[in-house]
Amino acid sequence: MPTAPSPAAKPAAARPSRFVDATADAASPAALLAAIEARTPLVAAAWLDNRGQLLAGDFESPAVRVAQLDDWLREQATQARQFGREVVAPAPKVRNLHGIVVPVDGGEAIAVLVAGLTEATLDPLLLALRLAASTRGRLHHATQRQRAARHLANTAALVETASRVQRARRPDEALRTLAESVAVWIGADTVAVSLARGHKLRGSVVVAGRADADPRSVSTRRLRAALAETVARGSLGVWPSEAAASMLAQEAAARDCRLARVLSIPLVDLDPTAGTLDDDTNRDPDAAICGALLVGWVNETPNDDRDTDALLQAAAAPLGTALRAAVRGRQRGLARAAATIGRRPLRAMLLTGAALAIAAAAAVPVPYRIACRSECRPVTTRAVVAPHEGLLARAAAEVGESVQAGQPLGRMDDRSLRLELASLTAERTRAAKQRDAHLAADAIAEAFIAGHDVERLSQQIGLLQLRLRQGELRAPTSGVVLASPAERGEQVPVGIGDVLFEVAALDPIRLDVAIPAAEIDHAAPGQTVRFRAEGGQAVREGVIRRIQPRSEVRDDAAVFVAEVTLPNPDESLRPGTAGTSRVVTPSRPLAWCLLHRAWESVVMRLGW
Repeated sequence: MPTAPSPAAKPAAARPSRFVDATADAASPAALLAAIEARTPLVAAAWLDNRGQLLAGDFESPAVRVAQLDDWLREQATQARQFGREVVAPAPKVRNLHGIVVPVDGGEAIAVLVAGLTEATLDPLLLALRLAASTRGRLHHATQRQRAARHLANTAALVETASRVQRARRPDEALRTLAESVAVWIGADTVAVSLARGHKLRGSVVVAGRADADPRSVSTRRLRAALAETVARGSLGVWPSEAAASMLAQEAAARDCRLARVLSIPLVDLDPTAGTLDDDTNRDPDAAICGALLVGWVNETPNDDRDTDALLQAAAAPLGTALRAAVRGRQRGLARAAATIGRRPLRAMLLTGAALAIAAAAAVPVPYRIACRSECRPVTTRAVVAPHEGLLARAAAEVGESVQAGQPLGRMDDRSLRLELASLTAERTRAAKQRDAHLAADAIAEAFIAGHDVERLSQQIGLLQLRLRQGELRAPTSGVVLASPAERGEQVPVGIGDVLFEVAALDPIRLDVAIPAAEIDHAAPGQTVRFRAEGGQAVREGVIRRIQPRSEVRDDAAVFVAEVTLPNPDESLRPGTAGTSRVVTPSRPLAWCLLHRAWESVVMRLGW
């Protein structure tokens, strides 16, 4: 019966490693096997994947070839992966030879053969194998997290792009939004897109970053021909590739635009109502193609080409559906407007000259302004709280005082903290000396306990030092002090989390505009508001940011509060400053501005 070679025949440090790879990183199977072999002499070692194939190492040892142990080791690796546990077993047909298999996350396994295995050598070898498996497992989990994060980021970018395209007001705006969003998302140098219907392109070609592209230029014509070729092909096209011989237009566009790689794909509309019918029963299969997209790179793509191809192929249907929805919604709006105009009677032919004059005067558009009471409030209010229980030594800022960001507002009394810090520091020094003494006396258990005491005391000292650093209370932002404990004197007892100071930023400042409930239908976010504070200050202008959805009762009247942000560089507007605002609504006919309130009052009195 053959016997295993003696591990003492050649020192491990002098053996040429079979696993060293100059390009492998520290977490690669080859590098990990090389590190294990450098510490322990091995007869054979291999790193197997989830199918039993070699990722690194080999089974080319003489003992393995003679006894044919490679199949036996692969069986042991399968059992270790299946049951999730380590395997240590004597090798068949060979005396004094053991096989050790350690499973690795991701379905991999480490299989080694070692001669002359004893209890003294087993534990260090198992520890080295476990460390290698743990290192590889962490790399596997990190790779999985990166893939999941990349997938989520691509999904979010696709949803955002489709939403922006669908919100576009015009077809050309939708095409430009799609081209520029895809260029940023994919990281491409050239992105061209156009609408299509059936087998032909419809409309102009839009190129990302080229708002003034000449449709008669050579490059634009080449891109249009490549997009038409994509629509006619009806599938994903990549140049250069094995099937690039039939993509002549795409090749010409790539050479004209100096692109190293070009990818084109038709955009498909998944809306079941899209398309045209050949007859009463059959739908044209090509009618679902609503556009074409071409993406090109000047240099080779930095990421995996297959990932980019699969990503764009998956995005073809959502992007096509959003593009078609934007175009179809615009066409329906124009159709409704044309029908409405066609049904209106020509009232001018029925009016007399006097009626025309009166109507013309009453129809003069004038801005309609809503008068409202307003009050200034801070946009941002920051609170300074007590970092811990104790005494507030002093308060350096009073209510109404202007402060700058980072300016000291007060200070906590830290005498007790400093005494406690000195006591803990002395205790830690004593514990460290005890630990060193136990280590010198080779008392491992006592040294371990003393080391824990040193760590515990260090954590307590760090906490006290943090509290000492937080004892200086500073203004979190520039503004005016709204609340302060200065009137309570010095040495004020406070609890952790108690609000000590409130600082409100003054630039910008929020204006609460009380819009009467009867006028709320005429106000909307985005409208201009002109505000004059009491006291004859200058008129300031702002824009309604949002309107509260629920009415409030102010001065015995129901109002809706609109929020307006006003610039306040001179900080002349303070919280609580009141005044009168005028909400400037879209222009209305003069007759409506003068009579609509009376008309609404009559309607409410007579009933509706």
